[in-house]
Amino acid sequence: MGNAVTTTNNSWARIATALRAVAWRDAALIVPVILVNVGAFMGQLTWARLNLDAGPWMPWVFAAALETTGIYLAWEAHAALMAGDAALRLRLASYGVAGLVGFLNYSVHAGPGWGATPSALAFGAMSALSPWLWSIRSRSMHRAELRATGLIDSRAVRFSMARWVLYPRWTFRVW
Repeated sequence: MGNAVTTTNNSWARIATALRAVAWRDAALIVPVILVNVGAFMGQLTWARLNLDAGPWMPWVFAAALETTGIYLAWEAHAALMAGDAALRLRLASYGVAGLVGFLNYSVHAGPGWGATPSALAFGAMSALSPWLWSIRSRSMHRAELRATGLIDSRAVRFSMARWVLYPRWTFRVW
């Protein structure tokens, strides 16, 4: 009886360790996307504060609406991809929104004559990067799901350049 309890406790410990590992991996993948979105939001907020004359709360609503529109389109593209549906139009729409928002963020921080400044480049790039980062994560999750269900093969073996140079005939046979 004591052995069964120990085995059960060890099983729960392994499960808890695995869940913590997954949580940290997911956090490591999600945190950069969130930080880019926060930076893009701040650029949009700056643009709205300088260009909208509609009360103190309107710039916040405007910036939130722009950022969540891009995120919504990227999420819908992810959901379509995971369901096996076409996601190209939704993904392109998220890129279009990101391009528009990147332009707004660049324009408000640009120097005279639309000159590039560090803040214009940084805020413009953050807006433009957001959907690409979301799509990278979405595609990796989709490929993992396809691989797990056996719909695609695992990655082919890759050989170093040294192996190709030192043993070209053997490497080609295995490849």
